[in-house]
Amino acid sequence: MTLIIAMKYNESVLVATDGQVTYGDTPLIREEEPKVEALGNFAITGAGLSGPLDRIIKTIKNSIRTNSNLTFDEILEIRETLCGNIMKNMKRE
Repeated sequence: MTLIIAMKYNESVLVATDGQVTYGDTPLIREEEPKVEALGNFAITGAGLSGPLDRIIKTIKNSIRTNSNLTFDEILEIRETLCGNIMKNMKRE
């Protein structure tokens, strides 16, 4: 289970998560990893399979590097497209 908390503080937002990730076959492997990624004026966090999340974060980071003026709505659109593509690929398998 992943716990994600966001709180407005003055003119900012504080985002925090737990740090445990679980992967592998039996016995499960548990490690600590950061789950919040700072992206300029944005931060991204997620829960679920780390492979797809890593791809989504990497693509969004590259998009921000290419265009530092992306709006929040444009970043959400990128995320929606990536999540849709991942879901399509999972249905094929």
